[in-house]
Amino acid sequence: MALDVSKFFDTLDHDILKREWCSLLEVSRLPKDHFNVFKSITKYSKVEKEALYKSLGISLNYKNHKKRKAYKRPEFIGMVKKNKKKRVCEPLEFRENVRKNKLIKTHKYLYGIPQGTPLSAMLSNIYMFEFDLKMRQFVNDLNGKYFRYCDDMLFIVPIEVKAEIEQYAMAQIQSLKLKVNPDKTEIRTFSFNGSELKSDNHLQYLGFMFNGKDIFIRSSSLARYSERMRRGVRLAKKTMLKYNNLRLINGQKERPLFKRKLYSRYTHLGKRNFITYGIRAANTMESESIRRQLKPLLKRFEDEVNKT
Repeated sequence: MALDVSKFFDTLDHDILKREWCSLLEVSRLPKDHFNVFKSITKYSKVEKEALYKSLGISLNYKNHKKRKAYKRPEFIGMVKKNKKKRVCEPLEFRENVRKNKLIKTHKYLYGIPQGTPLSAMLSNIYMFEFDLKMRQFVNDLNGKYFRYCDDMLFIVPIEVKAEIEQYAMAQIQSLKLKVNPDKTEIRTFSFNGSELKSDNHLQYLGFMFNGKDIFIRSSSLARYSERMRRGVRLAKKTMLKYNNLRLINGQKERPLFKRKLYSRYTHLGKRNFITYGIRAANTMESESIRRQLKPLLKRFEDEVNKT
């Protein structure tokens, strides 16, 4: 049984978070420094992207900050290259356009923390710590196994206690003022056909699928990679044509497509990309089925690069 908590970080209750935080430290009140962190993570401020970009006159499709005319000044471009910073505005623009127009919104609810901070994952584990202890004990007593990665939970239990486990898990999740996303709940039955383990349907968990014998990467993940790869290669070709036209005007020779970055980003020759992630997963889980899924992707990439 795979359960997924709906809008996990957005619905973490502040009182429960503080209670579990105190429990972990074995104190009745958070120390001053911890309480300051708690306040900053629960009373955070944000600016909506659409309102921000509209105020600054930036397209919503804008990604490369050096494309803005306002930032074609040599000193700013030099700063970007040297420090690898990508600002959407200068401090003065921030004060005049963002703060002055009251685009900064403070989070005023008694639940929810931002997902992208360095502390978010740790705080979510603090929030779920007692839940994890209870679920592990309950499931172990029924000869099962319990796993959780952030808001994704997996229960592997004997079929005769399936309903009991589900009922207990739902009650414990509700006690934390969280809700399970029914669209992402998966219950699969595994059984042996002789010595072969089979499932009534693929179990999906953390981006992978398992049918009792073989492990696969989800097809939707492969499709997203292929689409990103196609867009990336086509953008590189358009950029090449743009600069080759400028070179011809200036009497310079045309240059071929720069392939090194493309190979690094979309093939096994890179260090950290979807393909290398898939290779590590295949090696870790000793999955030939994942290797078979990855094999056609290199040819798909090379076909896109060589397409005229």
